[in-house]
Amino acid sequence: MGFGGLVPAKKLAAVYNPAKQILTLSAEGEVQRFTYGFTFSRENLPGGLKYSLEGWTGPLTKRLDPYNYKQEIKIQLLTEHYVVNPGYVTIVTANDGQGKLVKIRWLGLQDSEDSASEPIMKDEVALKEKSQASSIPPSLQHSKPILYQTAVSKTGGNTIKFDPTFLTMVDAGNNHGKVFWKFNSLKTGDTQIEVTSTYDVGIMWTSRTVTYDVSIFVLPSLPLNTSPSPIELELSFLGNVNIAVDQVRKRYPKAELYEVDANLPMNITPATVDPHDLTKLRAVLRNVNNSTVIIDSGSSRGTWEEPYLIEQPWVEDVAIPWPIKMEIVEAVDLMLKAGFLEPFYDCTLRHPLGFDAPEDKEPCYIF
Repeated sequence: MGFGGLVPAKKLAAVYNPAKQILTLSAEGEVQRFTYGFTFSRENLPGGLKYSLEGWTGPLTKRLDPYNYKQEIKIQLLTEHYVVNPGYVTIVTANDGQGKLVKIRWLGLQDSEDSASEPIMKDEVALKEKSQASSIPPSLQHSKPILYQTAVSKTGGNTIKFDPTFLTMVDAGNNHGKVFWKFNSLKTGDTQIEVTSTYDVGIMWTSRTVTYDVSIFVLPSLPLNTSPSPIELELSFLGNVNIAVDQVRKRYPKAELYEVDANLPMNITPATVDPHDLTKLRAVLRNVNNSTVIIDSGSSRGTWEEPYLIEQPWVEDVAIPWPIKMEIVEAVDLMLKAGFLEPFYDCTLRHPLGFDAPEDKEPCYIF
């Protein structure tokens, strides 16, 4: 399971390039092994600059590894516009929950982007609350994207954080006064979604963070009696394919997905209009030196056989930017609503043939 949270830091620095309007924040230190997804996340500080250094950790171990992280942020940084600690940025870390003031080094004729300024300590009021395992789950649909929605904070804002190795965001917006986010699952396991709402309480800004536990599983393992928390989400078609892509890239790191063929099992002959019946999958990936990697699904959902290499190119295909957003069940819904009601035996996810520049087109579900 990946746990999201603040990351400790022994050294922090901030450098601003006024010509490119780029603020570069960097951090060094030690973290638990298997910590990934580092990011400097902007926090609300009216009249000032404030970021939190965050990441994901899992599985948990006692071993520490060194890290060095740098992030470039596009921002118009005019000092006179910031009345709270002008010339500094506040960075919140796991070992400094109230925030550390870091002087911003402005690039000049004798400066370089690798230069680092020494941080300065100063107390600051921490406004964030943490609440664990909310009992209000998102709406769930069978193999369709997980949906979370919350009331709009009219005086502040709403943000969401998640582990991109487990979930991919496919949509977000405002629906009749409620902010919503939609996710597809990428692999099985346990993860978390954090939703932060910021409010103006009159004399100060405050924010509240709610953490949702999310469990992504293969459908047959669903227990009969489930509680509303943690959230349970079936492994989707895209999540199943993502397992295959990850498995291939462990052996062939530069492989790119070309197409996925989904078929009915050999012992099922009638055609279907339910994409969940297409349980026999094969993924084709392009490898270096014009070679091809093929991987077939295993005996149960979420498992795959060992990939094998073919020293020949797979012609007339275009690499699919992975992951994509649309699930196969959504494609079937659109097809049925458009009046194409005939059952099908198989489906191929790929770029359609015949375009002069197929790389500019979106991949399609072809039934």
